[in-house]
Amino acid sequence: MAAEETLIIKPKVKIKVFGVGGGGNSVLMRMGHHKELDIDLVAINTDAKQLARVAEEGVETLQIGEDLTKGRGTGGNIALGEKAALDAKDKIREAMNGADLVFVTAGLGGGTGTGAAPVVAKIAHDLGTLSVGVVTLPFSFEGSRKKRLANEGLAKMQAQMDALILVANDNLMKLPENRHMTLVKAFSCADGILQQAINCVAELILTTGVINVDFADVTTIFRQSASSDALLGIGRSSRSAVEAVKQAVDSPLISKSLDGARGIILNLTGDKTLSLYDVDEATRYIYEHTDPEVNIILGTVIDNSLGGDVRATIIATDFTDGVMVKNTAQAEEKPAKASAQQPVQQAAPKRDSFTLEPPSFMRQQSEPAKPASNGAFAFPAFRLTPDDKDQK
Repeated sequence: MAAEETLIIKPKVKIKVFGVGGGGNSVLMRMGHHKELDIDLVAINTDAKQLARVAEEGVETLQIGEDLTKGRGTGGNIALGEKAALDAKDKIREAMNGADLVFVTAGLGGGTGTGAAPVVAKIAHDLGTLSVGVVTLPFSFEGSRKKRLANEGLAKMQAQMDALILVANDNLMKLPENRHMTLVKAFSCADGILQQAINCVAELILTTGVINVDFADVTTIFRQSASSDALLGIGRSSRSAVEAVKQAVDSPLISKSLDGARGIILNLTGDKTLSLYDVDEATRYIYEHTDPEVNIILGTVIDNSLGGDVRATIIATDFTDGVMVKNTAQAEEKPAKASAQQPVQQAAPKRDSFTLEPPSFMRQQSEPAKPASNGAFAFPAFRLTPDDKDQK
């Protein structure tokens, strides 16, 4: 009976991560080396040597622009990177087929990542696949030209993705633990942040055990807004889950207050001592510091290697104070003009309140499912209501 219930709890969801250009390839190398989730990794680049290094980590590679660059990089030429991707769009589309969720990750500012990533994003958009961008803006020391080009690529991606998580590399230096890091460590840290953002979502969907975060709920979070803008916050505490959440909310990676957020994905990771009380306190803190109509998806993964620490990862979407319009039919009816560096802002539409209730599997099962044999499992996605808050 338990085996049958486990099959009901986690239907198969196919997730594919496309790492575009040198920065995106570096993220996939890191993910391939420490692969823990059932995710397809596809590296896209014009640089054959870079792809060969990525392949050593077990990552699928897709070379583009062979006739344009002769197996070399684009030399920072965004137009060349874009053309290389356009010429290979059939190959990219084929690699994307069958995916339920597509991540597109890149370090914006270079030729291939900045030129090709928006093309990859548009292919996902045209296929109707849920798509999430996870990208970085260059460090200031990399120069104003590179930052300008990155912003141009960012504007193109914003119009195509269901959600776009942006990490400004300069903000990494605001984290206390990073102020004295080496140059090599700085870029590695950026790769790690992008990896954690991807894993935050993927773990909720793929982790087996007693958790049942429905893929449709995750889709709702990323598509409930007219904006593709999403914010990422990361925190870690040795004291409690709520302290980790507070650190994530106050993280320099988050450039604005969460007060207006109406979509939240919260991933709490701790060891086996993590209690239901800790989870409840942490989630209530999020509820109290976001919009009253917030839709919260919570997953709690058990990782005994943390040794008592709790790690919180927050992705916030659907802000009430203004949006960057996606490439949707509604947006096309009212086109807006905007420069690449200053997206148009408009008032977000008023939405009906989301009903937050216990997930269906908790109402259906008479006993909990057994945790996965690998020791990693998660608590159910508890959903809060205003009444819950008042009764506390």
